[in-house]
Amino acid sequence: MTSSIPDRGAIAAPDFGIQPATIDTRRHFHGAFGHELTEVSARWIVLFMQEKGSWQPFSQDEIDAYYHRWHRSESFNFNRLVEPQLVDVYHGSIGEKTPEGGGFVVLGKDGLYRVTEWFVKNCYRAAPSSGVFKLNR
Repeated sequence: MTSSIPDRGAIAAPDFGIQPATIDTRRHFHGAFGHELTEVSARWIVLFMQEKGSWQPFSQDEIDAYYHRWHRSESFNFNRLVEPQLVDVYHGSIGEKTPEGGGFVVLGKDGLYRVTEWFVKNCYRAAPSSGVFKLNR
């Protein structure tokens, strides 16, 4: 892909104010990332972080091992969370490829993935747990 990865802001520290437990993973994250499969992947990451207890860096092998508990034959796919993907966009009858997504989860030089605060806030906005604080929209 020739598109650059968008900068979505700061990495969420392990003690970031919105913790994984404050996100309701029983719900789909409708509208959080503008793409259903991306939202499904985001939910899997939040489930994984809930098990870890906070927003911790993780490797592809770690997320794969977690995901394989339910989907043994498949590797985890970030679906536009890390890198943008080219999608068809039509303007009238003229179509073009436009990059969408990327930068919500960042792959560090150390080979570990980290979620951004933007990722956390959008997951929370889409599926807040009941009884927790409300994030300003």
